[in-house]
Amino acid sequence: MIANSIKLLIIEDNPGDIRILEEIFKNISDLSFNLEFCMRLSEAVKKLEKTVFDLILLDLSLPDSEKTETLSTLLEKKFNIPIVVLTELDDKKIAIGSLKRGAQDYLVKGDIDKMVLSRSILYSIERYQIKQKLKKSEDKFKNERDNLKNILSSLRDQVLIINKQFDIEYANPITYSEFGLIKGRKCYQYLFDRSRVCLTCKNNEIFEGNIIREEFFIKKNQKTYDFIETPLKKPDGSILKLCILHDITKLKQAEIKLKEINKVKSEFLNRVSHELKTPLVVIKGYLDLMLNVNQEDLNLNLNTYLEEMQKGYERLQKIIASVLKASQLESPTHTLNPKKENLSFLIRYCVKDLHPLIKLRNQSLKLEVDEYILIKIVKEEIYEVITNLLSNAIKYTPLNGNIKIESEINDKDVIISIQDNGIGIEKKDKEQLFTKFGKIERYGQELDVLIDGTGLGLYISKKIIELHGGKIWVESDGRNKGSTFFFSLPIKNLIVKPHLLDKFI
Repeated sequence: MIANSIKLLIIEDNPGDIRILEEIFKNISDLSFNLEFCMRLSEAVKKLEKTVFDLILLDLSLPDSEKTETLSTLLEKKFNIPIVVLTELDDKKIAIGSLKRGAQDYLVKGDIDKMVLSRSILYSIERYQIKQKLKKSEDKFKNERDNLKNILSSLRDQVLIINKQFDIEYANPITYSEFGLIKGRKCYQYLFDRSRVCLTCKNNEIFEGNIIREEFFIKKNQKTYDFIETPLKKPDGSILKLCILHDITKLKQAEIKLKEINKVKSEFLNRVSHELKTPLVVIKGYLDLMLNVNQEDLNLNLNTYLEEMQKGYERLQKIIASVLKASQLESPTHTLNPKKENLSFLIRYCVKDLHPLIKLRNQSLKLEVDEYILIKIVKEEIYEVITNLLSNAIKYTPLNGNIKIESEINDKDVIISIQDNGIGIEKKDKEQLFTKFGKIERYGQELDVLIDGTGLGLYISKKIIELHGGKIWVESDGRNKGSTFFFSLPIKNLIVKPHLLDKFI
């Protein structure tokens, strides 16, 4: 932006030319000028070091400077002020050379009038300001480009920039070290040794603005990569593809090893559990025989011992059943055969089964579920989930506590929640709650009831719900603030009677 009053430094040693310039400036009525004069270059340099000017009018022929060196001397000082050269009629060649070296314009003495002078000054200042802005932009762009190159060079991931013709326009150094020089090869040639475009190529989707993430095994270096491909807009508006290759070979190998370990572990637990069944059947047989047939022949103490043994047998049998169930659900060959079932009826059935325990604890249970929810599930599996969550609510809620079961239906899921006002769950416990043997400690009073957990119930419930395509989670504000367990099931082919079954038990 040009100032209202333009401050000029005129470097001219000819008094006659100075008077002519002064007269011309006086006749320019639409602009205001503040003029200062120097007759020697050295004097002008000192003034410029102390004072800021908007423009310099420079006569190349000065007493203390060679004509060809005058402009260069000023430019080397880097005052960052636009310069208009004053020259004689026979010095046009030198004047044109000055433009190439950095002057903004030149004026021929004798041909200067107020129109020519004002136009040249305004044009020179504006042109210089534009050039300065462009230079700043170029410097900023260069710095950003250099920083980006430094970042890309330091990355341990391979980075490629590819155009719509599948040409590789950029590759960072680690890409070269892994795959060699590009040498004009297309991306499908460079990475996959193919002679034509990959059948699974998603270039069109990427150039339409989508981000694609894929996993590829590359034969030439026997590594697996996580490919992240995203559109990259150039300053001219054209679109390129930025492709980042993250080496996940070790991760994939670890996953395979972990699957093998889990398989061996599951097979071991499965085998041990089956092997334990046989002696347990024998133990149960003799216990039943002694308690039911020969009970009259036993003294009171021995009878009590045998009853405790029977309870221990039942607990062990329950643990074995849970271990077998967990192993079954972990098997990659395990599949579900869901059928349309009334989820509302199943919830009420679970409540009925646990009603004696609720009554024993003198707890109240409120049902707020839709009367009829027809959904595809494996009834026996979901029964186990609901029973497990409800028995946990009973177990961890004190005498006279409150439990509520609700249903909610949105665009994607049926959500069942079981809320209690029991002991609650700390944040640190939530992370391990749905893992194997992830039991939490009991706190408070009146929590000893006739339910003994295995630490596998929530893990099994999680597996069942996930196999149905749903999710299971818990919310709690902390210790002694109650808990709410949720599970969701996808609503494919859902039939609902929205009348709410609101019932206290």
